[in-house]
Amino acid sequence: DTKSWESIGSYSGSGSESIKIPAGKIKIELSAYPIKNYATNHLYVTGSNGESAGVDWGSTSAVETRSDSLTYTSSSEETFDIDYYETVSWEVNIYRYQ
Repeated sequence: DTKSWESIGSYSGSGSESIKIPAGKIKIELSAYPIKNYATNHLYVTGSNGESAGVDWGSTSAVETRSDSLTYTSSSEETFDIDYYETVSWEVNIYRYQ
């Protein structure tokens, strides 16, 4: 009976959204690529349990893909908001240890 990280959701694209994540041991991985516009671009994921992860670029940052991740354990369903600004592309992958 071996447990492993199983994918339970994948989100990508261009719209901010709110996602529900079931209870358990959860890992969220995210990555994004910015628009070169000398603004501050970002991708943030923020949970109802106070957990968060994200990447951002300042006006002088290199135009490159950046990644972040977080792991937490919760006994109840959590809601996470995906907030992004001026990114060419972004991806959020969610895994559950089961």
